[in-house]
Amino acid sequence: ALEATVHYSQIPISTDLTAVEVFFRDEPGNAGNVVDTPVEGQRVHPHFTFSIAAAGSLTGTLARITLNGGELCTYTTTASPGTHTTWCPSAWTATAGSHSLRGVVDPDDELPESGEANNSASHAFTVDPTSSFFWGDFETGDTSLWSLSVP
Repeated sequence: ALEATVHYSQIPISTDLTAVEVFFRDEPGNAGNVVDTPVEGQRVHPHFTFSIAAAGSLTGTLARITLNGGELCTYTTTASPGTHTTWCPSAWTATAGSHSLRGVVDPDDELPESGEANNSASHAFTVDPTSSFFWGDFETGDTSLWSLSVP
């Protein structure tokens, strides 16, 4: 009988997924303006940019975006090597307090990689409580929403 021992650590792994940044925009679909710190009541869309270095396309749950440890959305697809930006289809309405937005690539650790230490990006921020009031000119139809931060 012929026996062979395979040492997996000797097989070169050329695939690496890297978290680049996690952030908010004021529009979905990688459109609109980046919002570093939303104001209370503002609807913002979580986005996550990551890169894939691989010999070919990867299929599976490639990314997950969480807020304060709770899942907002996942990105399951087939993606080719390169840089990708995904976003949650639903907006988050900012609430007062300290928050942490986090993006994780290969969140279920399904893909063998050359390094796992670069798989997440975080953005910590604090939403200050605000008081809002509505200003309207009913003759011209000009309306604005103003926010005043309360220390």
